[in-house]
Amino acid sequence: MELIFNELSTGYARSRLEASEQFIDFVKLFAKLTSADIGFSKDLHTYFDLNGIELYPGYYTAEWRNQDIDKDVKMLFKRICDRQIVEENKDEEIEVSFEKSISLGLTTAYINDYTVISINDRNKWNPYIINCELYSLSSDETTNIKLKNISNVDTLNNNLDDITSQKEQELFNYPFSYLVENLEKIFCNLIFHKIAKDQLINKVEKQHLHTVLNKLKLLDDYFSTWDGCEFDQNAFPPRSISRESTETLARFKEKHEFSFDDIGTVEASFHYRYTGGIPGRIYFVPYSLLRKGLICTLTTKLPTVTEPKLTV
Repeated sequence: MELIFNELSTGYARSRLEASEQFIDFVKLFAKLTSADIGFSKDLHTYFDLNGIELYPGYYTAEWRNQDIDKDVKMLFKRICDRQIVEENKDEEIEVSFEKSISLGLTTAYINDYTVISINDRNKWNPYIINCELYSLSSDETTNIKLKNISNVDTLNNNLDDITSQKEQELFNYPFSYLVENLEKIFCNLIFHKIAKDQLINKVEKQHLHTVLNKLKLLDDYFSTWDGCEFDQNAFPPRSISRESTETLARFKEKHEFSFDDIGTVEASFHYRYTGGIPGRIYFVPYSLLRKGLICTLTTKLPTVTEPKLTV
């Protein structure tokens, strides 16, 4: 289970002292969430280096950490900073906003199924479920979505059952070597191209592995009951899966073609979005004859009419 920092949760303190107290609570909350009994990853995702966050006008974490605060809190903060994953890439097709404020953190939380961690202002960021808006730049459409958010220990304790359920659904119970060797037994409704298998072993970043696996699991679940007719994008979260345009497939036909043993050459017609070292895409084909999904690539963004230079 992964956490991503909510950059919109800064700046609500009414004084430097309150800002300091709120951030101390944030550091302690992160330590609690990443303890063995809760189980979130100790690698915090963020688009903003925690060493330079403005907690209150003119008051930054660089100053906060040098003040007379508890040594254990300082050490916890140092550990968070040492392991933070500062994201550099953002998806260019969708954006998520909260109360009209666009957030990179919330967008990535939606795309990658991360849980949001917020600095607690004891008001706006109290709820476990926050209502957000998802905007698609390509279709110019807005959809209401919900994200999971934790900003205090009470919220954590009140939702432990749901968090425990998330933990139980993760696929990290499999050793990586077993996963690779038994990929099509674990995902028995998917068939993997050799490129996708190689990417899983050598190119999927460790911090994004669980996201890729979880999305493969959702695809596997869908194809387990698929009737072989039209593929239903609406069975998945809004804007998470896109169909390649006719123009893209015509213009970049060869780049979207993949050859499978005993099946032949197919055209990668859909992609499932996630955010990794690049705006990540799982390209796949609903294959009616076998009623399975053909997984073509896992870490690629193939060329389109709007971004023609991308390739495997």
